[in-house]
Amino acid sequence: MDRISELPEPILHHILFFMPTKDAARTSVLSKRWKINWYSLPKYQFCFNKELYEKQEDFMDCVGKALSILGKQKVIIETFNLSMIVSRNGSCASCVNHWIELASRNYIKVLALDFKIKSEIEGIDQYRLPDTTNVESIASLTLSNCELKSPLFCSLLKDLSLTNVSVCDKQIVQNLLSNCSVLQSFHIENCLGVKKLRLNHPRLKEANFKGVRDVDIEAVPNLEKLEYTYSRGPSNLEVIDDCNNLKELTLGSLFMPGHEIQQHVSKFTSLETLKLEISFVLEKLQISIAHLKSLSFLSTDYEYLRELDIDCPNLCEFKCSSMVIPSVLSINAACLEDVTINIMPHGSNIHPQWFLHLRKYIAEFKQVNCLELSIPDQSAFSLKSLRYESIPPPTKLKQLKVKYIRPSQDYTALIDGLLWSSYPEVISIRHYTQQDKEFITFLYNNLEYREENPQCCNGSHIKCWRHYLKAFKYESSSPLSFETGKDFKFVLTWKFTE
Repeated sequence: MDRISELPEPILHHILFFMPTKDAARTSVLSKRWKINWYSLPKYQFCFNKELYEKQEDFMDCVGKALSILGKQKVIIETFNLSMIVSRNGSCASCVNHWIELASRNYIKVLALDFKIKSEIEGIDQYRLPDTTNVESIASLTLSNCELKSPLFCSLLKDLSLTNVSVCDKQIVQNLLSNCSVLQSFHIENCLGVKKLRLNHPRLKEANFKGVRDVDIEAVPNLEKLEYTYSRGPSNLEVIDDCNNLKELTLGSLFMPGHEIQQHVSKFTSLETLKLEISFVLEKLQISIAHLKSLSFLSTDYEYLRELDIDCPNLCEFKCSSMVIPSVLSINAACLEDVTINIMPHGSNIHPQWFLHLRKYIAEFKQVNCLELSIPDQSAFSLKSLRYESIPPPTKLKQLKVKYIRPSQDYTALIDGLLWSSYPEVISIRHYTQQDKEFITFLYNNLEYREENPQCCNGSHIKCWRHYLKAFKYESSSPLSFETGKDFKFVLTWKFTE
């Protein structure tokens, strides 16, 4: 054994202190003694959050004292997490530079920095990460709300997350990715200057792109989860090779016609979970995936989806949130049991045909777990106007959630339409406004004081809800004890469900 290796451990630690981090870590392969010496270095976790301190001075003093050890000896930093508001030319910037430089001299496994200023607003520049930042040892890097001017080299990086990070050179992030050969998880969100990225990482398992216009993905055979969101106009997501192991796909704020969406999702033969957020007027959308188990739609356009065709024999869960009810729904899903529907009518009054359309839509499913309705528009309902219509039998609905009651709403028409079209087991209404309070009270009185043998629909083959309601229970001991934010629930028992 050489004489240096025979030196006492404190002296060996002192030698490591003056060595670059990468070279210090490499000493662990020299001999068993050096390996023991490396792993005997003190291990620290530093987590600093300004929000936990009332005064800026107290926070700065706490961080400075905690990091003073880094100026005296080499350590292994398991986690370095710093969250505070700081700008490029702010009074704290020089201190933050010093803290990051101290930490960078050591072996860091997890580095997370969040400087809170999201963009250049009101003449405030984002904090710029120092050029001397050393991240060669890092396995997990999270940067939020800062500017990246110089490239980072992270050959050991497995997890990378960039949120609201501005770049001076549009190739900085691409070059960073090119050096991460063992990357397993990548997240990028609203990074100014990053318009195009290409992923070519065989070990990558998760990828999340938000705000990147053009994304090319190739040679990622282990990719299991992919999220892509772009809301600023036309975008391009190109998957060059098949991702045979992809299980979960989210496509958000898409400006794509239906056939392009179908082309994207059809590439992934093992897909089990699909989430779509549509920002485009669609005449028709077809989804045909054999192994799909969960399907979610979110529409941000009030003209959304006139025809929906679902051919997914193994589908178990379906969630749909939209402003209109699809005119045509074709669904082949024998295993479907969990259905949640959220409808937010927009721009027109709710009339008898709308309630009939709602009833037909619900009838396409064996049962619906939850139907959530926003009622911002005026309601009108009359069974007489539906006497010549084909009316399907009611579908089992477990819960109806009603919100956003419009002022001066015709409560009688609204209740008649809702209960006739859905026949829920539970009605849930959250009290926020005076209109909510009035509607809850009106509903309670209508249920409590209804006639036992109603005569309102005599002579008509279409009967209103009063003829089928057997009993109801109000879950609160006092229906008039209103508390803001409280859910009021009515449990209903219908004669035809027995």
